[in-house]
Amino acid sequence: MIIKTNNIPTFYQIFKEFIQLHFVPSKKKNNYKFEITEVKKTKSDLHELIVHVVGKGYFYNILAEELVNDDLLLKQFSQLDVRTICGYAFQDLNSPKYKLISSCFDFDENGLIKIKEKGKSKPIEKTLSDFVENDELVNNLTGKEALKIGYKKAEIDLQNHRTQLEMLRKEF
Repeated sequence: MIIKTNNIPTFYQIFKEFIQLHFVPSKKKNNYKFEITEVKKTKSDLHELIVHVVGKGYFYNILAEELVNDDLLLKQFSQLDVRTICGYAFQDLNSPKYKLISSCFDFDENGLIKIKEKGKSKPIEKTLSDFVENDELVNNLTGKEALKIGYKKAEIDLQNHRTQLEMLRKEF
């Protein structure tokens, strides 16, 4: 509340009201039972949330995609925390199933590709030809990684085609 002296508030009065409005914590009590204190990535590239029980010294670790499926538990979080939980769960659920770890290409059909499946620690090894023929693997990579592998396959096929043309020219 601004106290007016001669209908003009002083600078001190305006400054004091500004500080109280924007920087002094509200005395309104928070009714939420849980809050997110930290977010970590697990070894399987999922988001793990550290949840604090308000008023207690308890902390729990829970995956975002598990938490987003529990409606009763979500109601115990603030709106901002629910938005955060949903955002991380969306990232986890919509991320590609496979991730390209390494690739070793020679100019033949036996280039090796290593990919890692989400949630598993052991990588999958495939030859380039086998990998390109497997639609399930290609469709579950990021677009950039699939493009890189497709480009390498086309490059190797072009080189093989040129080699065959050279052999045919020498024969005739």
